[in-house]
Amino acid sequence: MKKLILTLSLLVFTSLLWAQSEVLMGSQAVVTNCSFLIHDDGGTSGDYSPNAHQTLTIYSNDPSNASVLVEVQTLDIDPSDTLIFYDGIDTNATVLHKINNSNYDPTGTFRYAATIQNTTGAVTVYFKSDATGGGGGFTVFASCMAPCQRIFLELDSALCSKIPAIDTDGYYYLDVCPYDTIHLAIKGIYPDNNYSYNQSDATTTFHWDFGLEELDTLGCNQVDYYFIPGRGYDFSVMAEDQSQCVSLIPVAFRVRTSQNPIDHVVPPYPFCSGDEMILSYGYDQVSNVQLTPVGSEQITSLGVTDTVFLPDGVSCPPYGYYYRSYVNFTSFAPNATITNANDILYVRIKMEHSAIEDIRITFVCPTGNVCRIVPDYQNDGWGGITHYFRTNLGVANRQQEVATCNASQNPMGIPWNYVWSNNTTLGYQYANTTYGYCYEPGNVQYTTNPYWDSGTMSYKIDSTDVANMTQVYHPNQSFAGMVGCPLNGAWYIQVQDLWTNDNGYIVEWEMALDPSLLPQNWSYEVHVDTTYVIGPGANGSGVNPDTSGTIMYTYRVIDEYGCVYDTLIPLQIYPSPNPDVGQDISICHGDLVQLEPTMNVTDSNTVYHWNTGDETETISVLTNGDYAVTVTSTFYDTTGVLTCAGYDSIHVDVYESPSIDYENTIVEGCAPLTIHVTNHSTPTNADFQWLVLDANSFPVLTSHQYDPTFEIVDPGHYTLYLKVTTQDGCVDSIIRWDYIRVNAQPIAEFAATPEISLMAETQGEVAFTNFADVNILNDPANTFYWDFADGEIDSATISPTHVFAQWGDYDVVLHIETEDGCASEIAHTVVIEQDLVFPNVITPNGDGINDVFAIENLNTNINLEDPDEYRTNKLYIYDRWGKKVYSAKNYDTFSRDGQIELGSQFFDAANLSDGVYYYSFYYKGKAKTVNYNGSLTIVR
Repeated sequence: MKKLILTLSLLVFTSLLWAQSEVLMGSQAVVTNCSFLIHDDGGTSGDYSPNAHQTLTIYSNDPSNASVLVEVQTLDIDPSDTLIFYDGIDTNATVLHKINNSNYDPTGTFRYAATIQNTTGAVTVYFKSDATGGGGGFTVFASCMAPCQRIFLELDSALCSKIPAIDTDGYYYLDVCPYDTIHLAIKGIYPDNNYSYNQSDATTTFHWDFGLEELDTLGCNQVDYYFIPGRGYDFSVMAEDQSQCVSLIPVAFRVRTSQNPIDHVVPPYPFCSGDEMILSYGYDQVSNVQLTPVGSEQITSLGVTDTVFLPDGVSCPPYGYYYRSYVNFTSFAPNATITNANDILYVRIKMEHSAIEDIRITFVCPTGNVCRIVPDYQNDGWGGITHYFRTNLGVANRQQEVATCNASQNPMGIPWNYVWSNNTTLGYQYANTTYGYCYEPGNVQYTTNPYWDSGTMSYKIDSTDVANMTQVYHPNQSFAGMVGCPLNGAWYIQVQDLWTNDNGYIVEWEMALDPSLLPQNWSYEVHVDTTYVIGPGANGSGVNPDTSGTIMYTYRVIDEYGCVYDTLIPLQIYPSPNPDVGQDISICHGDLVQLEPTMNVTDSNTVYHWNTGDETETISVLTNGDYAVTVTSTFYDTTGVLTCAGYDSIHVDVYESPSIDYENTIVEGCAPLTIHVTNHSTPTNADFQWLVLDANSFPVLTSHQYDPTFEIVDPGHYTLYLKVTTQDGCVDSIIRWDYIRVNAQPIAEFAATPEISLMAETQGEVAFTNFADVNILNDPANTFYWDFADGEIDSATISPTHVFAQWGDYDVVLHIETEDGCASEIAHTVVIEQDLVFPNVITPNGDGINDVFAIENLNTNINLEDPDEYRTNKLYIYDRWGKKVYSAKNYDTFSRDGQIELGSQFFDAANLSDGVYYYSFYYKGKAKTVNYNGSLTIVR
């Protein structure tokens, strides 16, 4: 419902009532006016001329309404002729429309205005006809309108804290939690910006309708709003720029608020730790968490009530000579539109006015489609409809009128309801089907005007019986012109009072729609989406605590909007026995293990039940198997008796024990003693740890071999220990004391003084020093002897002195042997050298005597690997003329005590003549080095 006050002033000069500007095409090229009629050059009674080429440019004379609007009222133009409207100051501008009888429909609306892009606001009318002429012509009404620039709105998704989403019913919904303050941001889109004036969010007023309250913000396109929870809201935003031009399509959506569904909490009975307790929820009286339904039903209303003063015949803000009353619809589905004329059941206006022929009432939808409800007789004509001079609507308050913007100077008369409709389906009774718009004696009442001449009379048009829908009027233009209009947005009626001599009020108006189009009362329910418990041992909607006591749990409910609600539930939990018999164990065959559970709690009510049938706290087992114990404790409280039980089990594996044995004959020998132990233990894949222990049981040798070998250096009695560990961990061991006996090993060692000597100096005497253990040597149970390698043995003297009779190399041996049979022997070489004696004559006559050159006492025992090259020699023999006749390296023919030892090299003067020869001999002895030169006579 839209209430509107319309005041129309009354001028005392009645001569102005019927004055109307008229212009004939071809009579002038330019007109600056906002209210006049344009006729063809034949006027209202004659046909238009042939061969016409007539142009008329129209400018507005009203700065508040700077755009020219032309409307074709009557038209009879042959299809060979054309009337053209241009969006600008000449025929070079964009064509708005071309019209003649081929595309003219008398029932239609043909209105064309200068576009916002046309900054001049002018419209140029051009008429051309051919040589034949042939038509009654045309009448066009020219007026002016405010050049509003378009405003579109959209949500700024980047700045909004939440964005509405479309649901299955075609509506957009914003789902809000009760603890959320929603930040909303709108941005204006101004496609015509700066064509006539500047538009921006900073200069725009945003009208926020939150459903329960409204808010206007100038230059502020963002708000924070808290929606009271538990109900729905029809939200919308419209905008009005600094020129009072409004956004015709709102941003609209529905808001669904949630609220805490948790009504009551009923804790469950006490239970045992380790037991699972499921906490239920539901809309009942038995659940642990009892919920109350969350939702709301919203009453959708399209009614709007306000009061707008509409002065008569003067320009007043905000629309100048045009007075509008808006209603904003935001509750329809986003894509809902008018699809046919019957969708609009009717438009009702409750009004009073002293002269219907002086006003024009138009009906405008959000996209700008216009339907003229009441025409202005002076400008629009009546199209043959009967009317009477001074026809009133309602009971007009006839008095001297004042042209002012102040409504208090124009008192209201008695308004009547008038309904206009094109509906053909609901049985409406129309005032007159012949005329369509019925102003005739049968529908009027006679009145007099005390402010006019006594002979002047006027008539009142009958009101519509709204209850019975009789006396309904057809609009001047069909509601079919509204097809395609969106239902959401700014609808308005626009009233233009063209004369100042009449007045009136519109106090109320409404648009009635087909009920099938009306947004229904809408409702919603918020369902629970997820519930879970927070606390020790919580898992989903259940708990399985391992602790006891009175524990406070948080029960969380999340609804389908994502809203989170928490409540606390105290749970009384008694401790369940928690027996722990330990990890599974392995024992070896023959072992006995005691099973004893450790407990978290024990009291006099604790009872043990073993699967063996035992009722004791502990049991002893030695066989393979699974052993389980159940322990129960009983508690008493106000809710009754509660028995809590705990259970644990253990698996016992019995493994084979090792069989251990090795050779047990006592091992005895001399140091160092190497022994090899033969092992007979099983299994052979076990780990074997051998230890050889000394007399103090200290390990001196170890091994992990199956059949180990040990080498014992130190004499003494030793114990042998063996530990066998199977792969299953079973262990056995054996120890044999004094198993190994290592006897002392004598060490024979001595020194010879001198070790190397000349017979001439020492006469072959050498002193021997014995380094062996004196105790061993002095023990009569032990024996020793010296072997001087010259055939003499001494077994009595520990450190003897011995005289060697001849030169040579003697390997002297010291041999020692204990009573245990441990022996030691060592040998050192004693060198006795003699001075060399060289022969001066040889007689190589083959008699075997003195046939070769033999050096007396020459020791030819040479070690070729000796780095010092001891006992090497060189022999060179020359004739008397110095010619070398013989040479030898390591000459090895010598003589001992006159007995010649023929070597591999010998000089026998073969092929040499007798005579005197000369020789040189080099010899590196161990005692001394010899360089000797001599002569040799060869005599045969």
